[in-house]
Amino acid sequence: MNILVAHADFSARGGAEAYADALIMRLRAAGHRVGVLDINGLQTGNQHHRPMLLRLGTLPFLRRLSLFKYALVCRVLKRLATTFDAVILSYGEGPETGRPTLRILHAPVLFSAHPKLLHLLGARAPFLPRQLYALACRALARPVANPSRTHTLANSHWTARIAARAHGITRPETLYPKVEALSDAHRPRDPHALLSIGRIVPNKRIEDAIAVTEALRVRALPATLTILGRADSRYARRLIRLHQHKPYLRFLSNASDAQLREALATARIGLHFYRHEHFGIAVAEMITAGLTPLVYDGGGVRELVPDRALRFRTVAQATDRAATLLSNPNATPPTDLQNTDALARALSFDTQADRALAPFLKAL
Repeated sequence: MNILVAHADFSARGGAEAYADALIMRLRAAGHRVGVLDINGLQTGNQHHRPMLLRLGTLPFLRRLSLFKYALVCRVLKRLATTFDAVILSYGEGPETGRPTLRILHAPVLFSAHPKLLHLLGARAPFLPRQLYALACRALARPVANPSRTHTLANSHWTARIAARAHGITRPETLYPKVEALSDAHRPRDPHALLSIGRIVPNKRIEDAIAVTEALRVRALPATLTILGRADSRYARRLIRLHQHKPYLRFLSNASDAQLREALATARIGLHFYRHEHFGIAVAEMITAGLTPLVYDGGGVRELVPDRALRFRTVAQATDRAATLLSNPNATPPTDLQNTDALARALSFDTQADRALAPFLKAL
């Protein structure tokens, strides 16, 4: 089969891109031809084509607008899909293409302007600017609630549950993102080392992780924090400039795989402040590496961290939970973190993906 995968921007290299890459690898391993369409154009084999409209999304002052980039992709998708047997919307909902369609929902909704749903996407009040932005992108993308002959997968039970209500569809099957085990049991850990992993962008709320670290130090706990992630935004540059002089903070911008593995092998506690994280690949990596994660109490990440004692709602709660852990340097991570269904299925992604894709591919 000749399948087109439509995405926003593969060069963003976030969790959604890692998920889409893993799916593409499974499709190619099964013998399917896969074309890729994102803001950089349509890539099919050795041929590359970029419609003029997509060039708009690569302008420097628009490049960071992920939803806008995906809306542009959606706008050209129907015309470009005509030479393919099927379409996979690997970024979420999209337009009618006239082709059998598989939707991968990383978030419950993309184009909604409802304040409650925007909150679940990590948006901060006031919501009016984001509402106007979402509505403008929706008008450009022209998504439909249920394209013809559609299969839908979600990246967590939480995403699936909310998406079913928001779209008025049957609750979709869950296919957790792919996670690689990053364990290193032979390295000594710093008993007071904290770690934050993820792109350094506003919705990751790195400033809250810094606030926890500083509050712990006020309590005479010598906490240090390593902040590891992609740092190519204005927010990241400003945050690093503001805090880089502090000896208890270490920024590893655009870190290599080796730096990631070292940080995971030597830190003791992982901090994850994203509100209503849809799954949390970084949290899964922390767990497999032997860290104890502290996560915001909302979203699909709770499927990875079922222990309420490791979840928080405020910076003060996160500080208290971290202080409890740091006050007992010999404490080990709860064993149930390694045994959740979510983690097991994420670690066996290839098998799970082959099973989840089978009904869609069989129907072609």
